[in-house]
Order: sequence, then structure tokens, then C-alpha cells
Amino acid sequence: MIEVTIPGLRTISPNQHGHWLKEAARKKKERQIVMLTFKAKLKKLPSVPVMIVLIREAIRPLDEGDNLPSSFKCIRDAIAKYLLGGTMGENDDDPRLVWKYRQEKAKKYGIRIEFHELEQPKGD
Repeated sequence: MIEVTIPGLRTISPNQHGHWLKEAARKKKERQIVMLTFKAKLKKLPSVPVMIVLIREAIRPLDEGDNLPSSFKCIRDAIAKYLLGGTMGENDDDPRLVWKYRQEKAKKYGIRIEFHELEQPKGD
């Protein structure tokens, strides 16, 4: 397992709405932080297929049914681009990437990303 922690990164519920320009800037910043953190902390890329566990550390929890996964959308896009290339948001639905979401109560905001290698499918 490979783990990357990004302290201070705060995922936002999709129910919170602001001016579209402010929202676009926040999303761009989230993606940039993830990409720069990976470049600095990951010595090698996790091999694909991989299970990616996105863990939100926050003071208050989000609804786990839809708000938690939605709050990670920009981060998910950045991870898929980093692992598979392409454009932002293009490969996050690739079947070789299995996504899981969790949240933990914490005094400060942040996220953790865990990469768990999956078995390579056997050829026929």
C-alpha cells in the first residue's frame, strides 16, 4: 500500500454553492495541489489496476451516500490524470481504477489517499 497525506486540503460538499468563478478557482487549486503533492511525494506510480481509497479528515462528516464521493470529484480527476494521462476528468471512470471513500473525524482538515494494488487479470 502507498499512502499520501495532504494536510489542510478541505473537500467541500456539493450542496455548498458560491459564485461560479470562485468555484472554478477552488476546483483548479484542488487539482493542482494533488498533482504537485504526487510529484513531490510519490517515488513511483502505483501499478494499475489499483484500488484508491480517498479519506476525508474533517471536523464534521458529510453524508456518505452522495456528498462524500461528490466532494472528491476534482481530486479523483487529478488522480486519474496522474496515473493514466489524458485530459482532466477523462479517465476517472476507467475500470482499472476502483474508488472507495471514507471519512474520519479530525480536529483539522485534510485528506489521505491510499493506493492498494489489485491482482492483474490473467490472460486467456
